[in-house]
Amino acid sequence: MTRTGFFHFLSSVCFFFAVIIALAILPVMNRVCCSEGVLREFVVSAANASDAVVGMVSWIRDTNDNKNKPFALIDKKNAKIFVFNAEGQLVASGPVLLGVTKKDHLDPNTMYASNDELAVDNRVTPAGRFQVKNGRDLHRKELLWFDYSNALALHTVIKVPGQQRAMRLRSETPKDNRITWGCINVSVPLYSTVISPLFKPGGGIIYVIPEETGIGDFINRGFR
Repeated sequence: MTRTGFFHFLSSVCFFFAVIIALAILPVMNRVCCSEGVLREFVVSAANASDAVVGMVSWIRDTNDNKNKPFALIDKKNAKIFVFNAEGQLVASGPVLLGVTKKDHLDPNTMYASNDELAVDNRVTPAGRFQVKNGRDLHRKELLWFDYSNALALHTVIKVPGQQRAMRLRSETPKDNRITWGCINVSVPLYSTVISPLFKPGGGIIYVIPEETGIGDFINRGFR
């Protein structure tokens, strides 16, 4: 082999190994190079996520605000829930039923009011960051308290005469998903197969995204 032929051969070998190394590290680089890559992965997995949800997830991951606990985001405007494991990976999403009135804050004067005493204007799912607590309702059914002082919980959809909650939860539009006194209702399969196994062992966090203000103001005000 001539000297020129040898250098051509060596160049070919080096190029071959360079391609192999590049192909090996490309998936890793795609996963860890920047938060935009993480967001692209999230958006692909949940193409129906709003900009507010994507922005909130980015902030939670960047700051580790979930403190390595599972968390869920409630998109009130679109009546959706997005459930994440402790590592911040999207596990599931689905529709939710929410409080009738489109407000972000509860009237403190209604804290001890019964459901029958709550006027329509006060049937609100409040925005905020909530540490959930495991619990049970009066019928011993499992639920997650997210605002215990106001008796608000995330639980499976319930039957209330005349409200057709199950049908509302299955509908294609979020326009008929405002029906509760303030609790968050989800489907039985979503609760039993995803939410309960994730949150029951050690708790977690529920972020209810506001609908009267942007997430930037929401975060800066300490989720109030």
